[in-house]
Amino acid sequence: MEELFTQQGKEYYSMFMSILSTLSDWEEEGMVEDILEKVARHDNGMSGLPNELRAWHVKNLKWRKSLRDAAKPTKSTTEVPQ
Repeated sequence: MEELFTQQGKEYYSMFMSILSTLSDWEEEGMVEDILEKVARHDNGMSGLPNELRAWHVKNLKWRKSLRDAAKPTKSTTEVPQ
């Protein structure tokens, strides 16, 4: 299980660093304000995100769900011996 977290954590970190680099590039090009305006115009926010950010957000949600699922006690660990 620890290996799973380590691998997913590395993927998540790599994707996060890539997004930071992309955001830095967008900031230099003056695109950040445009992106924020697009996001603000949409009810759910996701529609206004560029594809790179949307992909990172979805990956983030899946990674967090896998961590939560792995932390849940399994039936065998919660059974009380009779």
